[in-house]
Amino acid sequence: MPWHAVLCCAHLTASCRHEIVGIVTEVGPEASKFKPGDRAAVGTYVGSCRNCQMCKEGEDIFCPKMLQTYNFVDDDGNVTQGGYSTHIVVDEQ
Repeated sequence: MPWHAVLCCAHLTASCRHEIVGIVTEVGPEASKFKPGDRAAVGTYVGSCRNCQMCKEGEDIFCPKMLQTYNFVDDDGNVTQGGYSTHIVVDEQ
């Protein structure tokens, strides 16, 4: 297999698992929809700025600072790994 095909396959593998289902292990003090032990799903995006015009109009999927679950740089500088993650921290919205 040519080297560029290996790189391409590695990239596709890392980005195909973008929706996640798991068990809640911990919740924050203001969480009301989930409790530890609940099954939860996380969609393809997990964050936005909540301050831009798109967010204020409820169109946060168009936020210029939108954060997707896979192959995006999170606020802490780590690259999100989607369904390959062992844990994920998200807002309950």
